[in-house]
Parts: sequence; C-alpha cells; structure tokens
Amino acid sequence: MQSKGAIRLVAILIALACLFQLSFTLVTALQEKKAAKYADGQVALAQNQPSFNDVSEYDKVFFLDSVRTAANSTYLDSISTEKVYFGYTYKDVKEKEINLGLDLKGGMNVMLQLDLAELVRSCARAKTTPEFQRALALANERAVDSHEDYISLFAAAWNEIAPTQRLSFDIDIDKLSGDIKNKSRITNEEIIDLLRQEAESAINNSYSVVERRINQFGVAQPNIQKIARTGRILVELPGVKEPERVRKLLQGTASLEFWHTYTYQDIVPFLQEVNDSEREKRAALEPVVTSTAEQTSASELSQALAEQANTTNEVSDAYAKENPLFAKLIPTGANTNACLGLVHYRDTAEVMRMIKESNVAFPNDFVPAWSFKPSSWDASGLMYELVALKSTGGKGAVLDGGVITSARVNYNQISGNAEVSMTMNNTGSARWEVITEQSIGHQIAIVMDGSVYSYPNVQNKISGGSSQITGNFTQEEANDLATVLKSGKLSTPARIVQEQVVGPSLGQASIKAGMLSFLLAFLLVLIYMIFFYRKAGIAADIALLCNVLFLFGSLVSFGAVLTLPGIAGLVLTMGMAVDANVIIYERIKEELRAGKALRLSISDGYKNAYSAIVDGQVTTLLTGIILYFFGSGAVKGFAAVLVIGIITSVFTSIFIPRLIFERRLAKGKDITFDSPSTRNFLQNTHIDFLGAKKISYLVSGIVCAICLLSCIFRGFSLGVDFSGGRTYVVRFDQHVTAEAVRAATLDEFGEAAEVKQFGSASQMRITTKYKVNEISQEVDKEIEGKLYNALKTFFVDQMSLEQFSSTLDNPNGIISSDRVDATIASEMQRESVIAVILALIVIFAYIAIRFRNWTWGIGGVASLIHNSIIVIGFFSLFTGILPFTLDVDQTFIAAVLTIIGYSINDNVVIFDRIREYRTLYPKRELKENVNDALNATLSRTINTSCSTLIVLIAMAIFGGESIRGFCVALTLGVIVGTYASLFIGTPIMYDLNMKRAAKKSK
Repeated sequence: MQSKGAIRLVAILIALACLFQLSFTLVTALQEKKAAKYADGQVALAQNQPSFNDVSEYDKVFFLDSVRTAANSTYLDSISTEKVYFGYTYKDVKEKEINLGLDLKGGMNVMLQLDLAELVRSCARAKTTPEFQRALALANERAVDSHEDYISLFAAAWNEIAPTQRLSFDIDIDKLSGDIKNKSRITNEEIIDLLRQEAESAINNSYSVVERRINQFGVAQPNIQKIARTGRILVELPGVKEPERVRKLLQGTASLEFWHTYTYQDIVPFLQEVNDSEREKRAALEPVVTSTAEQTSASELSQALAEQANTTNEVSDAYAKENPLFAKLIPTGANTNACLGLVHYRDTAEVMRMIKESNVAFPNDFVPAWSFKPSSWDASGLMYELVALKSTGGKGAVLDGGVITSARVNYNQISGNAEVSMTMNNTGSARWEVITEQSIGHQIAIVMDGSVYSYPNVQNKISGGSSQITGNFTQEEANDLATVLKSGKLSTPARIVQEQVVGPSLGQASIKAGMLSFLLAFLLVLIYMIFFYRKAGIAADIALLCNVLFLFGSLVSFGAVLTLPGIAGLVLTMGMAVDANVIIYERIKEELRAGKALRLSISDGYKNAYSAIVDGQVTTLLTGIILYFFGSGAVKGFAAVLVIGIITSVFTSIFIPRLIFERRLAKGKDITFDSPSTRNFLQNTHIDFLGAKKISYLVSGIVCAICLLSCIFRGFSLGVDFSGGRTYVVRFDQHVTAEAVRAATLDEFGEAAEVKQFGSASQMRITTKYKVNEISQEVDKEIEGKLYNALKTFFVDQMSLEQFSSTLDNPNGIISSDRVDATIASEMQRESVIAVILALIVIFAYIAIRFRNWTWGIGGVASLIHNSIIVIGFFSLFTGILPFTLDVDQTFIAAVLTIIGYSINDNVVIFDRIREYRTLYPKRELKENVNDALNATLSRTINTSCSTLIVLIAMAIFGGESIRGFCVALTLGVIVGTYASLFIGTPIMYDLNMKRAAKKSK
C-alpha cells in the first residue's frame, strides 16, 4: 500500500477535526444542564407559594412548565455573551452544535407563498380594462393546479383574452423598474419581462426581510431557503415555542401607517341606520314579525346594553332581533373616542358584513378597522375593538412607515408597560410635526397591516421625528413590532401555504427512539461482522466507528440537519459501509482459496474490489443527490446524511482496515477472514439461476400485476403532504380508540376525519379535509376549536381550548400539527414522480456508459422498476390492515428512491463480476459466465442483505412510529431487491444480450 503515512495523517487530522466540531455539542449540553438545574430551583420556589395549592392539577402542570421555560431562558440569556469554551461565547457554541431537525427538537416549519397576483395589481394603473381583470381572474384560477410561475400564467391568460390589446393600457410603466428605452412603443412581451424582473426583485427583497426578522427573533440555527421561480420561501425554526407569534412575524408586510380618525359621535348615526336597515331586511324574510321591544336610540344604547346584560335570555333574544347590529357591536360609551365598540371575535365578520353591505351613505373617507389584539374579555370570550379611521385625500393614511429609520423597545416610566420608540427621517419628521399640530385634541391611529395598534390622543405637536407606539403590549409583542419595523416592509404580501409544528415532547420521544434503534443496530452490525469475519471483522468494526465519527463531524461542519429519517439514513449508511468491507473480504477469501499468500491476497482482493465498490456507491450517491434536490424538510435531512455517509463510508471502509492489515502484516501477525462456522458459507455453489428465469418471470409478473391492480382500484392512504389538508397528533391522558375518535369528529365536522393510532393507544393522528382550500389563521382556529369540541370529553382532566391548542407547551392535547395547501400537495406529487423517473434515467445512463452496453442498463432499471412496483403495491394492499401507518408521502418516496439506489448495488456488483469473467474467459458461453458470476457473488449478496436487514428491522421495531412505515418499506425493498438482482435484472440483461447477438448473427 502506497502513501500509508499520508493516509494515516489525513485520517488522524479528520478525526481530530470531527472531535473538535462535536465538542461544541457537548459544551452546549453541559451549559443547558446547568440551566435546567437553575430552572428546577425556580420551580421548587414556585411550588412553595401559598396560592399554588389553590389551582387544579392540570393548571399546576401548565404553570410549572411556564416557570421552568422562563427560568431556563433567563439563565441561558444571561450567559449568551459569556465565554464558555476556548474563547467562544455560549451563543457561538450553541450555533456550532449539531443541528437537530424539527422531528427531533420540536419547532416549526413554514412555507411562505408570495402573492404575485397582488404584485401585478400594484403595477397596474388606477383604472384598468375589463380584459385585465379577466386575465387576472383566469391566472388565479389556473394557479391552483398549475406548476408554472404566476407571471407566465398571467401572460398566457392575457394572450388568450386580449391578444391584440396593448398591455401598457393597464400596466403603469412608471411603476416598473428596469431598462425601458421607449415607453410609448413598449411591447407586451417587454412588459411581461419587466413584470418577471419585478417578481424576482420582490422575492429577493422578501427573502432578505424574512431573514432579518428571523435573525432578530433569536432562534438558534434557523434554516431559510428561497425556492427559485415559485415565489416561495421555506423557513425552519427548531425549538420555537410560540407558533402564533411566528405566523404574525412572517406574514405581516410591516405596512405601518398613520391615520386620522372619526369619533364615535361622528359615526353612530350611520350605525343606527345600519341597525335599522338590517332589522327591516330580516323582518322581511320572516312570515310574521312580532316585537314588543322598543327601538333603542344611539344616545340610550350604552345604558340599554348594560341593563340587558343582566336580564333573561328571552329579553336578550328580543333585543338582538330589534337591534341586530348593536347586539353584536357593544359601544363603550365614549363619544369622543375613535372606538365604535367591542365585538366578540366570532362576530367580527358578521359586523363588517352588515356595515359594508348596507346602503347607508357613510362618509366617503370612513374606513372601519379592527384592533390587532383583543382589548378585553367578556364571559364568552375575546372582544376586539372596531376603530373609525378617516382617509386623507382619498389616499388613506396621512403618513406611511417608509419614513421610519429605526425602532426599539422602551418601557413607560409611569405604567411600566412596553412601548416601541421610533425615529423618522427628515422628511417624515417635518411632515409628522405638521400632522400632530393639526391634530391636537384628536386621535391618530397607528395601523400596521390593516390592524389598529393604538389610537392615542394628540396633546401637542411632536418635533424631532421621535415618537412612541403604545398599545398595552406584552414584551414579546413590543419586540416583534420593533423587529418588523427595523427589518423593513415586505414588498409583496405573503401567506403560509404549508406549516408543520412539532412539540418538544414528541421531539424528545423521537430522539430516544431514534438513538435506541441506532445503538442497537450499530451493536448488531459490530457483532455480525466479528461473527462472520473474526479478526478482519474487528478491523471493519473499527472502520465503522471511524465512519460514524467522520459522519457526525461532517454533519456539524456543513451545518446539515439531523432528522429522524436522517438517523435512519445514518443506520442505512452503516449497512452500506459494511457492504464495501464484505465485497473486499469476499474477494480476499477468493484469492486465498486460489493459493496466494496473505499479503498478495489482500493486495489483489482490494484491487479487484475497487470497481464494484465505486460503481455501487456512485449509483446510490446519484439517487441521494436527486433526493436532496427534490425533497424538503426531514427528507432533505435524510438525503444529506446519505450523501455524506456514502463519501465517508468509501474512505473508512477502504483505507482504515487496510492500514490495520498492513500494520499487522509488518509485525508478522496473522489475519483471519472467516470463522469455523462461516468458512464454507455459500462456497462452491452451482445454482442455475438462468435456468429458473421463466419461473421467476412468471412469479414476479403475477405479483406485479396484483400490486398494479391494487394501486389502480384500491389506491393509497395519502399523507397530508400529498393530499393537502390538516393533520394533528393528539395525545390523550387515557387510552382511546380510533373508532370512537372518528365518530366524534364526524358529529363536529359533518364528515369523518381520518384517524389512526400513532404509537401508544393514548395518541391519535387525525387528518381532516375540512376547508382544505382555505388557508388562513381564522380557519386554523376554527378547525382547532371544532377538534377541541369533538375531543374534550375524551380527557379525564378537562382543559381549555387554549391549553388544548398549545402545541409546544402542552403534555396533552395537540402535540404536533401539519398543514399543506392543495396546490403544494399537487406539486409535491409531481416532483416525487419526477424524482423517481429521473433516478431511473440517471442510473440507466450510468450503467449503460460504465458497462458500454445499453442492455446492461435495461436489465438494471427493469430490476429497479420491479422492486418499486412491489414496494408501492405493498403499501396499497396492506394499508389499514397492518397495525401501523402506511401513508404514501414524501418520506415514502425517500424510501423508494433509497431502495432504487441500494438495489442497484447488487446488480452492479454482479454485472462487474460478469464483465470480469467475460474478460478472463472470452470463449465461454455468456450463460456460463453469468451463472458463475451469480454464484461467485452470492455470499456477498446474502451477507450484505443480512447485515442491512438487521439494521432496518431494529429501526422498524425501536425507531418510533414516525419512521416505522419508512423502515418497513426499506426492509421489503432490500428483500425484494436481493431477489430481483439474482432472478430478474441479470436474467433480463442476459436475454437482451442473447437477442442482440442473434440479430447480429443473421
């Protein structure tokens, strides 16, 4: 072996670098252990408070969790800038620890979709043609099912509706950036190109704004990705505990505005007209109207409402019939205030409908708007304020937030409440001084993203451009407001089209299950190699240990995310690393049986094994790369581990044992490559594999036909990322049945949700298609409310809706949620099909080029298609029958692609041996060379399959519910793949070669 010293030095340096990278994770764990100890002390103090025993057991748990979380955060914040490790602060160390995915750490995964239709509207003139509106409507309609970018859809719609009309009649050229040489002669194609540039600029701007907001939010190791052409931004936030806060932070455009206001006294006469009009409208729909209630005037309204709050329900019903608006819009009694009244959150849409659909002639500049948060509670829930804004000059706000240069959080010295101080530029400062001087004695509303944050009274003019935004903010709300003001305005509105929230308790359970399966699988592989190869097996085990060290070190160095499927990829990598050693050892054993000396046998064994190892690992590497680019989230994490693991496996499996062998040989020590019980395992076999091809073709044909028929007629259980909808994992405080939960959801939703046991009998995964095409926070809250109403009777200890929905702080209730827009689901299906087809094409091309014959590529791909059909058919046939979920989702596609990459390994090793035998024995018949190659590699084929199956079975049993279906798919794929490489792929290659030879001989 040449360059032994250099290889040894490189291995040592890599090991030291990996240990150093992993040491940050250890240091972080030690600091967090100290924080946990401090938090335990604070919890003990809280338990000793006299009032602690006065609350329910459930509230005690909830309260103590809050205390623990706050104390933990306080401690870690206090040491964030302290140097804790070789000059690194805790913050630096935390950023360098191993990056755990959402399924292991808990947190939130969000896909933001920029509203490019709104971008096109913003570039339009004040008045547009009907053709423009129709083109927008058509583009919006097609965007639901299309995978093209929105600008292309709009261009196609325009050419279809108004092919001869100039787009410049509708698009204001002055609003477009870019090089415009002649505005008067600009063509439609040039305008579309400029719109594309605007869209790209908006995406880049939005990405930068989102990145700044997340960085200021303070999440450790966030992952933010811009998805080209789609107008989407992926945001992964491990460890966040306030998903609602994140939603507001990401979706807010930060469109800050200052508005003049009307007073209640100004608007109440018009509201009285709306009330009367609504009463008359409802009365006209009733066959008989009987009313004994007196009509209530605006001046008597507050007193009447106060009195009716203490009366019977019959009187309340009568009052609501007579005053349909004021029964929902409850005045505060302050005539000079901009607040028109308080409205229960369930009635906000109805109140706004009454106002907007009435024929009442409100002032043209009147704009009603809701407060950004509830201002008070009543007996039945949250109450929002309706504020009367006054448009200025028909343009709306009197001043916008573009003049703000900085924002920070301060605390009011009198009240102690958090408030946001802002500073304006010179232009804004001068304008603000004039506005405030003109508004003395009146209120100015501070509005962001359409919601009113506050509407303070102006007592004097404000000079210098410095002002405060007050609004009874919490600390977090003030921080978030300052963050979005500092980070800038989103040029285009964004909405969440895909969301996944994983609670920390589920993440901790995943870590335990994943690590248990990993350690068990690792131990089993170590034992298997020693049992089969004795001293050479020990060398392989050392290489395997080095591989794990290098792999984890590389993951930390590259900032890759370790997910639960990633742990499965890690375990699978171990099996594939063993495969390289098995190929080498089997070749060495062949050389020893041929009578060669030990040193020469090792040298020739390595030399003859290189091509099979490289070809096999390259094909798997190619599928891993495809999976990385087409997958997302946990699937991408799996692909990253697989790709890095293949590279480290090749290095460690080839060089580490070789260094050990060379050292032992230099000392004159013996090396054994088998044990007495495995010495003759599958040696000197003479199985006629090709003679059984007709039977194998028949059996495989029947099985594949059954699987295809099941796929067509029985279908699949699609995961939420392929079907769209919302999925919740709910943990109960007692055992429940899926049938009972399903029946409860039927009563509430009007349609049965899909309910499956998820782990123990106290956990259920519930998927609903209710309002699947409506994506908004209001609909999310509505569905969570319905789910709560359906399931609250299943809990022994009753909880509130807030506690039930508190995904990240709750021991029971919703512990994980996943929401996917129907458009995203359709796109995921399409990309998954493309990924599988692309993997097959790439593998076919590689094999055809590597073996210089297309028939070899066809044989390999036929084997892979055979394996894929059976695995996919298995999921169709047995879904709902086996006691675990067999959903077809992105993780399942990852399993299929992994099977493709892994199965081709067997074919490549066999093909490589056939090619070798054809070179050594050119006069033999192809059939003899093929059968001899199959028999010669049989020991390697079975050994590799067994070592990998040991790993996968351990993962399937102990790896947790989240990846059980994934591991079952891989296990079945390995078994079927082993069979197919012997009885399908190679025989097809043989048949094609024989037909080709027959044609040439004619």
